[in-house]
Amino acid sequence: MKTDTICSGYRTITGPHHKYRHSLLLLLMLPFLMLLPSCSNSGAKPADPDVMVSLRTIEKDGEAAIAISKGALNREFLFQGNRVILDETANFQGLKSRIVTFQRKGSRLFMLESPKGHTVTPDSSFALILAEFPILKDEDGWITFDFNAGMSKIFITEELMYASDYESENYQPSFKTAKVRQSFLKRTDVRHLNRLSIQQAAQIEDKDDRIIHAEVHYYISPYRPDPDFEPTLSPGFSHAGYFEVMPQLQPGGETEIFAMKWNINKGPITYSMSANTPEEFREAVRNGVLYWNATLGQEIFAVDVAPEDASAPDMDRNIIQWVENDKAASAYADMQADPRTGEILHSQIFMPNAWNIVSRKAAWRFVYQNRKTAHQHHSADILLANFHKPRICAIKSEDLVLKGMGQLLTSDATDDVFLRAAQAYVQAVVTHEVGHTMGLRHNFAGNMQADWKGHNRKERYQAFLENRTYLPGIPTTSIMDYSEPPEFTMSAWRFNVENLALPHDISAMRYLYLNEPMDKSLYFCTDSDADSMADCHRFAHGKSPIAYGSSELYQRLQPENIARELYLRMVLKILDGTPIDKLYVDPQNLASSILPFKQRYLEPFTEQAFYARALKSRYPDPRSVSPTQKRRDTLPLVEKDLDDWLENNPYGFKSIEDMFMVIDPAWEVEWKNEFNKILDDPLFYTIETYEGGTRQLSEAERQTLKNIGKNYFEELVNALVSEDVAMLSGMPAIDIVENKAGEGLLAAFEKTSRTYLMQDTGTFLNFPVGGKDLSLPVFRYDWQVRGEAMSLLSDRAVPSALWWGKRESRDIYLNMMDVLDDAVAPTSAEFLDSLLYDEFLDSTKPAFQWYLENCNLAGCRH
Repeated sequence: MKTDTICSGYRTITGPHHKYRHSLLLLLMLPFLMLLPSCSNSGAKPADPDVMVSLRTIEKDGEAAIAISKGALNREFLFQGNRVILDETANFQGLKSRIVTFQRKGSRLFMLESPKGHTVTPDSSFALILAEFPILKDEDGWITFDFNAGMSKIFITEELMYASDYESENYQPSFKTAKVRQSFLKRTDVRHLNRLSIQQAAQIEDKDDRIIHAEVHYYISPYRPDPDFEPTLSPGFSHAGYFEVMPQLQPGGETEIFAMKWNINKGPITYSMSANTPEEFREAVRNGVLYWNATLGQEIFAVDVAPEDASAPDMDRNIIQWVENDKAASAYADMQADPRTGEILHSQIFMPNAWNIVSRKAAWRFVYQNRKTAHQHHSADILLANFHKPRICAIKSEDLVLKGMGQLLTSDATDDVFLRAAQAYVQAVVTHEVGHTMGLRHNFAGNMQADWKGHNRKERYQAFLENRTYLPGIPTTSIMDYSEPPEFTMSAWRFNVENLALPHDISAMRYLYLNEPMDKSLYFCTDSDADSMADCHRFAHGKSPIAYGSSELYQRLQPENIARELYLRMVLKILDGTPIDKLYVDPQNLASSILPFKQRYLEPFTEQAFYARALKSRYPDPRSVSPTQKRRDTLPLVEKDLDDWLENNPYGFKSIEDMFMVIDPAWEVEWKNEFNKILDDPLFYTIETYEGGTRQLSEAERQTLKNIGKNYFEELVNALVSEDVAMLSGMPAIDIVENKAGEGLLAAFEKTSRTYLMQDTGTFLNFPVGGKDLSLPVFRYDWQVRGEAMSLLSDRAVPSALWWGKRESRDIYLNMMDVLDDAVAPTSAEFLDSLLYDEFLDSTKPAFQWYLENCNLAGCRH
């Protein structure tokens, strides 16, 4: 690669991001650019390597002040910070690191950001003013200034995890501020690790004038970039993705975007687990870090235990902070880097206590608290929504642990099994979050190149939980995927037994750290793709969205899973104090969680569905390609995915019609029987409560629950059908209308429409109408649902296939009319005969209601 030397003493690399040009940048920057006519800081020299030569701290009458040597003016310092929001749990986040200088103008001292990277003319006389400090004293070559008074605004642009695919590949001004109402300096120190550290207590206004209580930790050190560190230009997001420092302007208007990475030549990079990490999870945390040595084939990363008094955020250590707060439900990572080179300087990882599940009792406690608080928001969460952008990665315990522990609570799992599962979750999450602090982005395509079949995943998971013989396999190509419990668990098990990293992690890390070529045969997609690619989904498994959605729909409708989900929901309400005779569980809620999986596997058959597998390796930026071309590139893979699934699925599906799982009322009996079986098992009617006691359901209580379950399952059928027709009616236009796939879709829609429209209960309304006794069939679903079902085939395809479903719709309508005509045949009239209106009007209310409902469907004219 070509390298050029620049003034700061490190090398930069030319590459693809040189092509991006700015527009109207000076207009964007005018609010932040103020003219200081005497000089420019663009040619500032490095500060003395010993910070105490440049900076001092002074304390008098309990107030702290800072002093700077006059010889340190116009010298470059690294200015860093962390913001800690004081909620029930300290929520921390790094502030953007900056290269700054200090300049005196009369009785004021200014902190300026170096214009390098902010303007195409760094030698101009403009200066970027960050803060103005009152000078308190000037004597003996030192200027004492009021740091607290100067920091009346906090620059809240976050440091961590810039993402040019989300933000922009062009220059972005980074001077967003929040107003400080009141503040004081709690602590200053300049003797530790060659930097001035300042801790400020602050009362901050958000954009809606609400108050946030926070602490801001600032750090000022001599800016001395490592001359041996070689920056890596971000390669884009075709085959791997990296977090970046913000785009930097170059003379001529181009930008450079460097990937974040550690300098692995400096010696071991140590991650310190906080001292409060439970003993039973320490090996899991340690293995979560050491995984990354396996990606590079070198012992680069090490693990130790932080001192008792150390906690994140900590500029001295890379702390994996175990947070003892059950309501802190997300794990996340935070890191800071040299803003010019991308060298990662330190990192922090937040691991909430919610993952600490060592027994069935602890699992009940976790599931109960999580379900109870799932829709609650603390006041600080609302404030934070205005104060910073959402994190790109925050693994919620409800996404992983809640699902895994809920499944175990409805099994015969022992305490050992619960602990083993939790340890695997912790290890996988630590590995994932540490991967972010290595610079890696998510890869949501990892599941599509797993080397195990989806129907074996639960068997393998169970083998792990029961501590049976290890079963080798690759559950995903990247730990940077968002995986479900079986995949995350197997990834941890694989490393623990074989000391092997996953293929895409190896490829991405070796490119970034060892300058080796990427393995371009491995699929990759990330967060920005998940919003636009049908085969790029979080928490997916299987080799395609068709396999994933179809498998999940089938599994979730199985009697065992339906019954156990109802049991879990009931028990949580009982533990919350709801009397059993007052218990109600809404079936619509469960139906709404199941049917989206049908939508997931049907999406690829619609005109706006694109595949990352088809586009990412073909185009540098798929967003620049026309939808028509992207769809043309995607279609062959969709058809292959369908063929592969129908050939290899474990459920006996032979067609899309089978995959549709048209809701069958006969399932009620199977669901009820499975639910009753659970309630008759002492393992389940004796509940270990989260408080440490037991709650045994009496025989009478169990019978009450069985009766509630019977009604629930009846309602669930109706809820599922309603959800099904609503989802199918709202689908985008189908463009696969020819060949076997198109025929299968048409047959599946026809069966769904016919079934939900025509399915009866086997009972009749027997009433006299027009002097004749009629037996009127009672249909299974209400007339509104039947109306949607009858219209399912109407205008469902793209405009070039207006014929799609027309013949089938006619046949379904004629079939319905045959049934209605047969019902009114004793009157010697056809159903559409207008004379029937008066005869039904003179009959009973139920008969007239039946007539009107079916008239609405048949198109009667009165």
